[in-house]
Amino acid sequence: MTDPVQEQLLGHLLGALDDSEQEQVAVRLRSEPEFREQLALVRSRLEPLSAARCDFLPPPGLAERTCRFVATACTPATR
Repeated sequence: MTDPVQEQLLGHLLGALDDSEQEQVAVRLRSEPEFREQLALVRSRLEPLSAARCDFLPPPGLAERTCRFVATACTPATR
């Protein structure tokens, strides 16, 4: 079973939380030293992945092509 605190901290570090979840984490980080320690631990476990990270720009028009593809794929077939 996954630890919900670890999931929440991971979501915080990856920027994957919604605004209310992010605020909950911010409140806990300000008031709970143990929560800050857990964040530091999760951050240290992610550190080896930073070497594998590569920033790149997506090809021009990718978003538009993807939206067009999804719209076409989700349109019911004409009978």
